[in-house]
Amino acid sequence: MKNIIAMVGETGSGRKTAANALRQLGFYRISIAAKVEEFACRLFSKEEIEKSKPEIIKEVRKRGFRVSPNYWFNLILIDIPDNKGKIVFDDVEPDEIVNSNVIKFYHILRPNIPSSKLPNAEIINNGATKEAFIKEVQRICGK
Repeated sequence: MKNIIAMVGETGSGRKTAANALRQLGFYRISIAAKVEEFACRLFSKEEIEKSKPEIIKEVRKRGFRVSPNYWFNLILIDIPDNKGKIVFDDVEPDEIVNSNVIKFYHILRPNIPSSKLPNAEIINNGATKEAFIKEVQRICGK
């Protein structure tokens, strides 16, 4: 069985830093944003994307989650090579957490970024140095 985890948090909380720390432990790093952008490029013209990329990406992402809370997770996971046993999503927003028996969610909290405690997510505090945060992420998630 694959070890699939997701880093959850507000922008600037340290999700990508945490995912990069796990790459050092052999995790395969993936992002929802890349799949959303791929779909947006199929749905909109190059001119529309260039003109309104952030708004289009945000809307396509929201619509996918409205179709099913697992929509983007499922689309991404079916494309993962079979030889990748440890997987980390690096860009899950707090409102995108789903009940899952497959994905373990870790909520990254940073003192200067407001965020509410989320259900179904283990907390990782990011309040020390970058090095200390990386060690903590590897200790908690690298099991």
